[in-house]
Amino acid sequence: MTELDKVLNKDLSDASKKTYLSMYKRLRDILGNDILKTSNPEIIKKIKNIDASPNSIDGLIKIAIIVKKAHKKATKKLDKYKADYQKEIEKFNDNKKEELSKTILSAQDLYDYLEMLKQNENKIVEYIVNYLIIHFNTRNKDLDLKIINKKSDINDEDNFLYINKKTKKITYIRNSYKTAKTYGKKENVIDDAHFYNIINKINNGRLINVAPSSFNKTIQRLTLNEIGTGMYFKILSSSAKPKELKNLSKNRGTSVDTIVENYIV
Repeated sequence: MTELDKVLNKDLSDASKKTYLSMYKRLRDILGNDILKTSNPEIIKKIKNIDASPNSIDGLIKIAIIVKKAHKKATKKLDKYKADYQKEIEKFNDNKKEELSKTILSAQDLYDYLEMLKQNENKIVEYIVNYLIIHFNTRNKDLDLKIINKKSDINDEDNFLYINKKTKKITYIRNSYKTAKTYGKKENVIDDAHFYNIINKINNGRLINVAPSSFNKTIQRLTLNEIGTGMYFKILSSSAKPKELKNLSKNRGTSVDTIVENYIV
């Protein structure tokens, strides 16, 4: 039985359990020891020395407090540090809002851009990339994929757009993405005649064939105003209704808590 079991055994949602487990593993790696075996001043000292966003740091403080309280250990110093740290989080979030406002973009702008690409036969790759980012809330890594028309070519390591000529649908398969170890393989059937026809027209193989070192920059250049996948997700998350966040969470492979803490402005 680990020190986290008392926390995970409580009446928590699966999403919260995954979030707590992820934060716990990260904090334990930083501490090099169990939370219960580390003094509160040492936890604070170690957390202060890491390079991470204020919201991520707040999450680490939070899991330290949760674990200690679950085992009836003192948390007074951690509680004070967390309360004092709220000013940093507010400053960080204000800067995010300013950053987002500078783009002067809305979710509708992204959909309008996608529609413009749809009408341009010279922007096929741009259309495919933006379609996947907008509809499946992808990161860059999700877009490193192969287009195939044989089911036998599918494996458990790569990402694919599989052309099913019988159903005239595309299956988007993701095995390789940032949080795959936590959320597993993702498979989405795309029932969109135009998208099917576009994919069916282009050659099989890698959608974007560039050196790994150039891949992220290439994806960024294909987005509206070169704002990148992260900013797309911020815009889409910020315009989503509360009930829609669960779908964004499922698409991206991240918890609703993470979306609320790090993306919604």
